[in-house]
Amino acid sequence: MSDTQNAIRRKIQETMARADNYPLLEVITNSMQRGLGSRLRSVFGRSVEAMLDSKEIVRFGDYLNTLMFPAVLCIFESDRLPGKGIIFMEGRFMEDAIEMLLGFPENRDSVREARTPTSIDKTLIMNLADQCLSELSLCFHNAHEDIGEIEFNPVAVETSPQFAMVTTEVSPCHISKFFFDIGENGYGGRMDIVLPIPMLSPIRRFLEQSFRGDRRGDDMVWRQSIAYAIAGHRLTLRAEIETLPMDIEEIRKLKVGDKILLKSDSPPDIKLVYRNDREEETLAVARLGAYKGDKAIKIKDEIAREYVTDLKNVLIDGDIVRKIKNTKELKFLR
Repeated sequence: MSDTQNAIRRKIQETMARADNYPLLEVITNSMQRGLGSRLRSVFGRSVEAMLDSKEIVRFGDYLNTLMFPAVLCIFESDRLPGKGIIFMEGRFMEDAIEMLLGFPENRDSVREARTPTSIDKTLIMNLADQCLSELSLCFHNAHEDIGEIEFNPVAVETSPQFAMVTTEVSPCHISKFFFDIGENGYGGRMDIVLPIPMLSPIRRFLEQSFRGDRRGDDMVWRQSIAYAIAGHRLTLRAEIETLPMDIEEIRKLKVGDKILLKSDSPPDIKLVYRNDREEETLAVARLGAYKGDKAIKIKDEIAREYVTDLKNVLIDGDIVRKIKNTKELKFLR
């Protein structure tokens, strides 16, 4: 093998290794699995289960060699990203999708043979691909808000890989393979979303970042999980009557039975203080008293309610919301 071929091979391997280091693509792909099922459910009017079969990075030429035809390749482009991508639909999925979009009955009396799509079929496929690309745009924005709005639009439908060469054969591509189970009569099939790595170069710095755990977009499943975890977390609060400045010499002279005078003429407010490793924070102000024979404090203000505003919007369990919202007093037993 010549030095030129070795250099090209090393360059390809370095590019493939760098392409594998895009952890945010994993987040986008997993979000697509949840979002596509819901979106196609509204398109077909039937239950849709979306399953992520695999996700990998391979060279574009190697991927094309694995495809079985007849099938369709829907080419799409972006308003902000260079180059083009592909949505591949196998023949079975293409036929089933067209039948359901045309309102055909669900019974399948005969085995259908794969055929070349007509101009009407291509229009329906473009509309279906547009729905999938809208979900892809949403997943990109929700994964990292700094990416901004990226619009993907279908531009053509091809039935031959020779007319779908959107990048060079040696270019690495991120391939997400989905399988759909639609309705109860065996409809469904495979769909792949192909994103060439050179197409993602303008947003590569964002894709190289790990998902940091803060809320991005409107992922309700994640929001509910973190809200329940926060609601069940226990804090240690300290009730402070008053803070008094004293000299070290005064503290040294203290002994059992000594009385320390408070500055307030009336019963002082009790502060509920939470301390972490770096600072102290007052969560509420209360009054000292008694409740059913026990020493207790009664909350005077609603500072604590500020900490549950976001939780109320995402928690489904109404009992938990009411339990937090209706907390008026904190009782300290003897």
